[in-house]
Amino acid sequence: AAELNKPQAPKTETFAERKARYDKIRAERKAKEDAAKAAAEAKAAEAGGAGEAGQVGQASSAVAPTPTNDDLDALLGVSKPVSGAQAPADSKVQVSPSEGGDA
Repeated sequence: AAELNKPQAPKTETFAERKARYDKIRAERKAKEDAAKAAAEAKAAEAGGAGEAGQVGQASSAVAPTPTNDDLDALLGVSKPVSGAQAPADSKVQVSPSEGGDA
């Protein structure tokens, strides 16, 4: 009984597990997008004209937006590396006097 009342350590997610979960979410989203696109194309082809295609576009705008890769990254806590152009302003380059800096 004492073991059941013992607090358990929180489970930490390894990188591989997090990546697998991310890949699964991304694959599911891609499959839904492909299925919706195929259904819209089939419906447009079945209607046989541009008049019906305009209504398909209007109907799809009422659907909730699908998450982007940035949304998934934020959800999963994935951080992206900062490129040189986005480096913080306080990381200034030191110039020696021999390179033309003020002495």
